[in-house]
Amino acid sequence: MDQISYSQTINLENNESVIMPIVFIPFDNNKDKCYYCKESYSVTPLFQQKYCRYCLFLYNKYTTNINLDIFISTKDTQCNRHRLRSLDFCTQNIQEWCDSCSEVLYFKQVITNCRFDGFNDIHGEQKFIESGKYYNIEFKLCENCYQISSGLIESTMTEKTIPIIYLPWWDANNQCIFCDQTLKFNSDHQKWCSNCIIIYIGCRYCLTTNIIFGITNQSQCKKCDRILNVIYKAIKEVFDNKQYATFNINAYNQLSHFMNIIDENSNQLEI
Repeated sequence: MDQISYSQTINLENNESVIMPIVFIPFDNNKDKCYYCKESYSVTPLFQQKYCRYCLFLYNKYTTNINLDIFISTKDTQCNRHRLRSLDFCTQNIQEWCDSCSEVLYFKQVITNCRFDGFNDIHGEQKFIESGKYYNIEFKLCENCYQISSGLIESTMTEKTIPIIYLPWWDANNQCIFCDQTLKFNSDHQKWCSNCIIIYIGCRYCLTTNIIFGITNQSQCKKCDRILNVIYKAIKEVFDNKQYATFNINAYNQLSHFMNIIDENSNQLEI
């Protein structure tokens, strides 16, 4: 596994702090096998998000920085590896994860193809367990916890500034949010739309996503400030400045307008 290296586990034995990337969640929720260990993905009961149990186990065991907004339940009330848990057990503490009986109900910061009002149709009969009571659940993010922001960065293609949107969640959708075309994937954390020339690049340490309206060689995570290198050679080959400049500006203006009208009753996912 290229990002979970031997040197990192040795550092743990030396009591050094280790911050590991979150590699157990795909950037394309349609994939069936883990990009790293090649094991089959598990699927959450709510919202059909995929994750690798083995890589999650390694992350939980070795990392010193937990960056997950997660809901965990149990599927075995007789598990003897810890105190007995009832079927209404629910926790957001990843340290309570049991590799034998735990399952992820859903990740709060992972958005899939089911991210909009389709949730109500697909999962309308499913219940979410919280404090021993059952509730109908709709996937909706808290505006205060998940704030969308925007900015301008320099394009390496035109040497002009291009707009960028900073999403505070991991966009595991495989379709462009503007034209619905199927995205092309360059890596486990980068994809792009050949119709819009829009790049989606994610930070695997924070599970955030940057949407870049044009071509550049790097971006930066809004949350941790890590530099995200963009693989842009294949994108550059189909780039036509005259054809896509107007589209990109219009799309950015629409999203800027959306951010201005968000209020506490709005759903940021309806972009």
